[in-house]
Amino acid sequence: KDLQIVHKIKEQMLNLVLIGMPGCGKSTIGKMVAQAMNRPLIDTDQEIEKLAGKTIPEIFAQDGEEAFRAMEERVVLQACSQQGAVITTGGGAVLRKPNRLAMASNSRVCMLCRPLDQLSKEGRPLSKDAEALESLWQERKDLYFRTADFQIHNTTDPQQTACRTLEGFYEAVGH
Repeated sequence: KDLQIVHKIKEQMLNLVLIGMPGCGKSTIGKMVAQAMNRPLIDTDQEIEKLAGKTIPEIFAQDGEEAFRAMEERVVLQACSQQGAVITTGGGAVLRKPNRLAMASNSRVCMLCRPLDQLSKEGRPLSKDAEALESLWQERKDLYFRTADFQIHNTTDPQQTACRTLEGFYEAVGH
């Protein structure tokens, strides 16, 4: 009985973090999962835009990728210090080790997978064309797989993907 209580508390305190390629559906699935779990949603891209007072494409164009990554790290570390949240990250959040360590500290991390030719490219500075996406995938795939506790394929109905993500989270927690 005591172990069940401890397990339930642990489950409620752990964050669910979504990682994956730009345009794989993290924001869409994150909203659905947060609603289903009755948890707050922290969209790190939205938080970065609030912090910077401009859009991510504007940050890249005006300040460069390095400035963006520094802001992203600050936001990811803050988000991951929360408890019981659903956190959606930008596609490159896994590039910095402090982000990966923060995600691993009190979260279960789900990698959303989607074929490169199905990724949304709109408003994504580093996803201009198929060649750019392939290059990003090659650069990041090992980090995605090493960071993730589980993977979910987002190739069907978003509602089904959200359900599978929830199942994966509870399985990763040991439910």
